[in-house]
Amino acid sequence: MVSGLLGILGIETQRSTLGNGSGGVGSEQWLMLIYRFTIHNVDGSDREEAGRMALCDDDAARAFGKAVIRDLMIGDATRYAGWTMNITKGGHAVCCLPFGRPLNT
Repeated sequence: MVSGLLGILGIETQRSTLGNGSGGVGSEQWLMLIYRFTIHNVDGSDREEAGRMALCDDDAARAFGKAVIRDLMIGDATRYAGWTMNITKGGHAVCCLPFGRPLNT
């Protein structure tokens, strides 16, 4: 029922199974929401799709987004300084996370 309602609202979901994987006795199933991660430069002239991830809630999506930002900044802090990451589920905004500044500026 919940899965159908989320589909009507345009929110992608994925069923996950914990246990023996069969979905039978000894396993649990729950819905995971599909979050999209998009990064934008300061003036909006450049945009990169960072991907999609099935996560349990908005807090997990925020934490994942922060980890991606941290990794990108380690790789090329000068390029990504001042960029933002938009996190959405089903076309609805969850949050916008700012990238930091390079440590040497």
